[in-house]
Amino acid sequence: MATFLSKLFKPKWQSKHLPTRLEAIQALDENLEDEQQILQHLAREDSHVEARSAAINKVTSSQALIDLHGKVDDAVKRTIEARLQQLASAQSLTLFDLILDARLLCEMIVKSEQPDVFINGLAHIQDPDALLQIATAGKTSRIRQAAAELLESEHPLQELASVAKSKDKSVYQIAKNKLNRIRDELKSRAEHREAVEKILNELDELARTDNLQMYDAKLDSLTQRWQLHTMEASEAEQSTFDSRVAACRQRSSTLQQQAAEIEEQERLERAGGDEQAATLLMLQETLEHFQAQPASPQDRSSLDALIKTQETRWLEATRHTHVEKAQSKQYQTMMQSLRHILTSVQSLAECEAELQEQIAGIKKSGKDAAALSQHVRAVKDSLQKINWPARFAQPGVVQQANDALGQSADIKQALAENAKALQEQIHKQLATLEAQLEDKQVKASSKLVKDIQANLARLDPGRSDKLQAKLSLFMKQLHDLRDWQSYAAHPRQEALCEEMERLSEQTLEPRDKADKIRAMQKEWKSLGGANDKALWDRFKMAADKAYEPCQRYFEEQQRLKENNLQRRQTIIEQLNTFITNNDWDNTDWPAADKINQRARQEWKHAFPVDFKANKPLQKEFNALLGQLDQHLNAERDRNHAKKEAIVTAAEALVEKEDLQGAMQQAKELQKEWQQVGITAHKKDRALWKRFRAACDAVFARRDAQRAEHQQTLAANLDTATQLVERVKDALENISSDTSLQQLRDLQSELRKQYKQLPSLGKRDQERIQNEFQSGMDTLGAHISQRKLAAERSQWEAARNGAKHCRMAYRAQPEPDAECIAEGDALFANTGHFPQSLGTALKELWIGIKANSLPNHALIDHDAARALCIRAEIAAGIDSPDSDKEVRMQLQVSRLSEGISNKVEHQSREAQLAEALSEWYRKVGLDASHEAEFEVRMQRCMATLFGNP
Repeated sequence: MATFLSKLFKPKWQSKHLPTRLEAIQALDENLEDEQQILQHLAREDSHVEARSAAINKVTSSQALIDLHGKVDDAVKRTIEARLQQLASAQSLTLFDLILDARLLCEMIVKSEQPDVFINGLAHIQDPDALLQIATAGKTSRIRQAAAELLESEHPLQELASVAKSKDKSVYQIAKNKLNRIRDELKSRAEHREAVEKILNELDELARTDNLQMYDAKLDSLTQRWQLHTMEASEAEQSTFDSRVAACRQRSSTLQQQAAEIEEQERLERAGGDEQAATLLMLQETLEHFQAQPASPQDRSSLDALIKTQETRWLEATRHTHVEKAQSKQYQTMMQSLRHILTSVQSLAECEAELQEQIAGIKKSGKDAAALSQHVRAVKDSLQKINWPARFAQPGVVQQANDALGQSADIKQALAENAKALQEQIHKQLATLEAQLEDKQVKASSKLVKDIQANLARLDPGRSDKLQAKLSLFMKQLHDLRDWQSYAAHPRQEALCEEMERLSEQTLEPRDKADKIRAMQKEWKSLGGANDKALWDRFKMAADKAYEPCQRYFEEQQRLKENNLQRRQTIIEQLNTFITNNDWDNTDWPAADKINQRARQEWKHAFPVDFKANKPLQKEFNALLGQLDQHLNAERDRNHAKKEAIVTAAEALVEKEDLQGAMQQAKELQKEWQQVGITAHKKDRALWKRFRAACDAVFARRDAQRAEHQQTLAANLDTATQLVERVKDALENISSDTSLQQLRDLQSELRKQYKQLPSLGKRDQERIQNEFQSGMDTLGAHISQRKLAAERSQWEAARNGAKHCRMAYRAQPEPDAECIAEGDALFANTGHFPQSLGTALKELWIGIKANSLPNHALIDHDAARALCIRAEIAAGIDSPDSDKEVRMQLQVSRLSEGISNKVEHQSREAQLAEALSEWYRKVGLDASHEAEFEVRMQRCMATLFGNP
């Protein structure tokens, strides 16, 4: 029964006569799906261009038009393009929003006589081939330049540069500049890859070495070099770096611990078993080690054993010996710090894997604010649980966690520019509107006013008020322009009178002539009529005369009324059959509703009819429609109840605390709404307004959060700018009185503050980073200078300490009391000596006082000369002529030893530092030879640190 209505009459749109098909096309209802399919079929298949164009102008499916565009000639393509623009305008969309086919957009832009109107929408085209085609074949330089600006890949830019070089210099310059930037970026990436690989290889070598000389300095240098590449490093590279740094630190810790244990044992033996001092010294050295290098989970067992061993040792050392209050307090403080470190290390071992996972979660959260918040809370909880002591170096994962917390707001930056971009678009639209009003373009101005109003509705009131005021002024100008055009219509009305008079003398097909008469009457009406009655009478008289032959033709149409009555009788019979025989308990309701609509439409199309003869038929038809509506209305009421429940559920979401959940549920309710069957239009619209208002309220909360985020970003930029200013102020306040430790503390504090900066926009982030890094480079130069001076001072202290030890050694067996007192004062604190010499010099002094020096602390003339030659080789300076033969032998011997044993190569600085350290921990020479060798050593030291 669903197809019975299609058999009532043969469709006119299948007629062989073009006028009949054109009339049928105009009569087709473009809002009905079946008739829309007919229109699309005619647009594709009709043999006449005029009929195809008429069908195209009534097709409402943009996708169907796009599909058809690639299959027709240019004349029809222009009609399709014009129809697509009408559809876009009707939906308040741009052509780029409606058409996603880059090929079609490209063809329309290239062939357009006014391509510049497409400039603002070019960014929607993502296909580089399409952009290249526009950049090379566009009809204006502006459209070509705009397309060139959007190209980002190297290959299309090279092709564009080749084509534009001799045709369009501006486009060629754009392509050339972009290619240069791409090549610079590729070069920069290659340099970064090389530098990263080199650093990682050096870290790998450092992790395997057994040489502790300058170990921490090398590791710090590699870490600082890595900081220059950390922003570009991949996650895999950062992970490799972190693991290798951890391996280096573990290696350093192990080697230092082994060396410390050996040195501690020897020190205790030489010092006569001073267990209390040894315990305090061991604890102090351990804490200093963890201040320089972070403890790791691998240190748990050794640290726990150290604490227990030193507790036992202290108890044994203090069992029968008096302990000074200062020493006892020092012991308790240091043990408390060690226990704190152990507790933190144990906590780190328990939650390290989870912490790494949460850090990764922050980086991958994207725009999921809920997930980001959850990961941030988890990271903070883990850091609180670990509770890493503030005075000690932090492990890599703890530093990464702090970095992640500082960077977690970066994700919110991407939405900051949306409102600004919309404002810029409105400003451009207002400027265009002003130009159109000046050109008196009423229709285009009216459309643009609607577009601007739609954009203003998307802004918050604070941003839109000023723009709305400006738009109101332009709308008043538009109203005045319309009034002016009404005045200007009089000449056209006179022209219509002349055209109608000429038409009355022409012999045309009655329908065509009637259509032209109606068209001119319609145009007369659109011009607003005329105040001149004589002009109207002239026009009407001409129209009546022109219509006389049409009148005779339409009288013949009376016969159609009888046929239409028969058609209506057939509709009644078949509609009655459908209502009587249909199973209303198992009905396809959309089909039934469609039959209802089709019956009404076919009844309407069976017109004209004789009113008197049609009266009983109309009554019977209305009764049948009443029965059909009774069934349909019952189904509509059931569906209305379903939609009422959906609306109630949506309104409940407005106050739901879980915004993400509320938004998701709102989307699901929207899907449910679409799946509900037929409803009464008026009731449906009322429910729809409530449903739309509830959904809008839910999403308005999201918009409010975005606005708050924009304010946060502005505050974040102020914070970052203040930090850069603090860096500049700190650099200006650096003076000669500023110590190295103060500079290092300043550097550490500024870096810590920088890591804690909240997220910024990409451009602001790059600018702040460049300004901050520039200041930190300057601060690093100050630190390097102070560090060099500090190291020079330490070696001078080592020289003085060695000199005092040698004087006391030569004064044995009984150095005077003044010498002993000066030595005790000099070696009471070893912090001013180089790290590799402090303990050694103190042990040397203890051995001299006890008159029990080991053999390795003594040096003879030949060994001293060889040591000087080693230092001179490392420093790259000549030895005295008398030592050149010995120097040659020593070099050959060292080379042979290095090749046979595969001795790891040391830098010249490390070799020199090793020779100086060896020199200053030895005694045994007479004063004259010592002075001779000391002069040579001083020359070598000057090459390492410069002259004081």
